[in-house]
Amino acid sequence: MSQSETPRRLVRKSEVLRLIPYSYTTLWRLERAGKFPQRVRLGVQAIAWYEDEVAEWINSRIRQAGRRPSVQQQSDPLAPPAPTPEHPGPKPAPPAPSLKRRH
Repeated sequence: MSQSETPRRLVRKSEVLRLIPYSYTTLWRLERAGKFPQRVRLGVQAIAWYEDEVAEWINSRIRQAGRRPSVQQQSDPLAPPAPTPEHPGPKPAPPAPSLKRRH
């Protein structure tokens, strides 16, 4: 690395979670789906992300916020699958029992 280049800054999990409005589980899911920058393993129990990659991800989300997604873009990798005739989805919950006393 030349003297004019500065090293890339790493940010730890706690700092990333302060910067983005998601839980760690959602962050992990986005990362697995390729929709968030990949982590850097620093040790057995230490992880971080490159600050510039996280900042670019945040900026891309801000740029997309003003646009309405088209039908093709509405698929969320974290959303449950849409019901189909073969798999209609969960059954509705039974009605709640009556609280009236019977005499």
